[in-house]
Amino acid sequence: MKSALMIAAVCAALFAFAQSASADFVETFQGKLATDQTARAGWAAFTGSGEATVTLTQKNGHGFMTVDARKDRRNIYWALIKRSISAGIDRSLLGTPGHEVRVVIKLRISDAPRRVHIQINHTHTTDVHATLREFDLPDANWHVISYTTKDFDAKPGDDVFVSLGMTDMGRAVYTTEIAYVKAAIVDPATAGPDLGMPLPYRPKLPPVASYANAVPVAQDATIDSAWPWVNLKSQTLFPTDEGTLGTEVLSVSGSQMIVLRFDLSRFKGRTADGWGILELTTQAGTWAPTDQEEFGYLRTVEIKGGDPAWTRDSVTYDSFFRGQPVLDVLNGQLVFDALPALQRGQKTLISINPSVMARLLSGESKGLAIYPQGSLDAAFSSSRAPGANFRPTLHFNVK
Repeated sequence: MKSALMIAAVCAALFAFAQSASADFVETFQGKLATDQTARAGWAAFTGSGEATVTLTQKNGHGFMTVDARKDRRNIYWALIKRSISAGIDRSLLGTPGHEVRVVIKLRISDAPRRVHIQINHTHTTDVHATLREFDLPDANWHVISYTTKDFDAKPGDDVFVSLGMTDMGRAVYTTEIAYVKAAIVDPATAGPDLGMPLPYRPKLPPVASYANAVPVAQDATIDSAWPWVNLKSQTLFPTDEGTLGTEVLSVSGSQMIVLRFDLSRFKGRTADGWGILELTTQAGTWAPTDQEEFGYLRTVEIKGGDPAWTRDSVTYDSFFRGQPVLDVLNGQLVFDALPALQRGQKTLISINPSVMARLLSGESKGLAIYPQGSLDAAFSSSRAPGANFRPTLHFNVK
């Protein structure tokens, strides 16, 4: 029943899209693939911020965007395919009330869950993130996603471009297969809702205190690839100058990562309502500021495999991964990269998007892992902290 309702909703939305379109751009990857590195007369494919490569090919009426990131060192790359849609839309309507640009793409990805993004910009765009929306693809099946601009500031005569992006997916080969790309000028009041839950890029989140639920970590540990057989349950800060005992902490470094598991069983069957926040409390650290992008940031990823019942008192790097490849246990694509709070006692807040929150609530994701991007050694309060307000805590709402 639920599947039938979903199919009906998709068909209705696509019908509304077709009825509200004043003119259409349609790419179905038939015939010779149009390519043009200016993106004005065909597709351009390019990458940045790393060593990944991207290609766009077509076969049997489908496009294939393939990213090879096996030689990428830091997994902070971005990869895009981009082209002008100007020839297929009525540009005389750009910037007029009641008219926005909508892009609809049918696609599937070789490895999931993964996020892709749609971006719509124009000749004079200055804020490239304002018209970027991310979409979480929960599985390798076909999905139809769409994004409709709001108050798009293009003017008649501006060249309008659409991009499909694959970013920070992991150090492997990933392919997005595309059945079609469509774009049109629509009236948002009659076009129906967008498909696939478009997420804004790094939105400003409300204060932690505004969330209804604050769940402290159930199990937390530091594991170390340099000492993979050693349990680090007693890792502590050195005593302070006042001679107090060392504080048990969680830490990240070049070989260490933090793993976290939360007991969310009382929320079984509930749905995440918006973004969540993971809260950590800084205890100590050293870092090396450089001009390299995101050097010294914390990277948070989902745990999707490994030992599901690990405990702080016994877990080691070896027991956690159980001999499996890292990318079989950890989702290679980040949840979020964040600069840690640099003062003792300050809060490091890590945004958790609604799709990741949903997987944590359902149990599909087994927890979160955190490791450094670049030269960063940092210690955070653990579940052994004397005050509950210092312990790792997941803040979220449900509906």
